[in-house]
Amino acid sequence: MALKAAQDCLDKTGMAAADIGMFIVASGSSERRFPGPAATVAHRLGTAGTPALDLPMASAGTLFGMAMARSLTETYGNILVIGAEKMSSVVRASRWNKASRSCLAMAPALA
Repeated sequence: MALKAAQDCLDKTGMAAADIGMFIVASGSSERRFPGPAATVAHRLGTAGTPALDLPMASAGTLFGMAMARSLTETYGNILVIGAEKMSSVVRASRWNKASRSCLAMAPALA
């Protein structure tokens, strides 16, 4: 998911992965802890030597990442901040009533 978001962002901005000086990925639902999603994204984009920082927290992690990126741009240049969450792997839908499950399923379509 984070890789797809990174590729979409690069495509929309017309930047190459080599133009990125640091990757920050915020995810509280990452499938693997080591190597984390930031290193995986950097590697798969062909920029394995680029610094990559994981913020293992959901939701607000992306905001923290943006705040960190703002203070690090003088050192690293362009910083790509990615928020990647798959809450369906964390939240058990069986505990919710039907209406809540329907709203949760529709949320991505509304974005």
